[in-house]
Amino acid sequence: MYENKVPEVIERIEQVSQIINQTLQDLRSLSKTLTDDNINQKEIVTLIQEEVDNTNAFKKCHVDFKHNFQQLDLGFVHKNVLLRTTQEFIQNSMKHANCKNIFINLNTSEKVLWELNIKDDGIGFDPSDVKSNGIGLTNMKNRAEIIGADFRLESGKNLGTTLNIILKKQP
Repeated sequence: MYENKVPEVIERIEQVSQIINQTLQDLRSLSKTLTDDNINQKEIVTLIQEEVDNTNAFKKCHVDFKHNFQQLDLGFVHKNVLLRTTQEFIQNSMKHANCKNIFINLNTSEKVLWELNIKDDGIGFDPSDVKSNGIGLTNMKNRAEIIGADFRLESGKNLGTTLNIILKKQP
């Protein structure tokens, strides 16, 4: 009776082992993206594109990233704010919004050092209903405030969520 189950059990153990190994690989990859060196050494478009590629690899939701520059002279703090905010928005959208798509635009212009616009096509929410605005939303807002950027988050039931952060050039 037990002998018939052995091949099935061995197969399940191998499957679980593969999942654990893949998870460890993903965790190592993620931890590399969290290091200060990684942020210091790479362009912001590269950092965000890596995040987009990692998210798209899960095939849970499609992320599209557009930008109007290749290089932008940003210090660690600005790159960190942009990257962490993007990561937070993607995680929130995947976890809570049941979205199919996330659209990220990072642009610069004559008057704007950078503008980050992220939108999902998820279920949205009523921002006034969120208990204490949620830790993720609070973190994003605080990061923007630290560097003096304008922060705007809009959402509504079945309308998705849009985040807009603008850092104007100093006159």
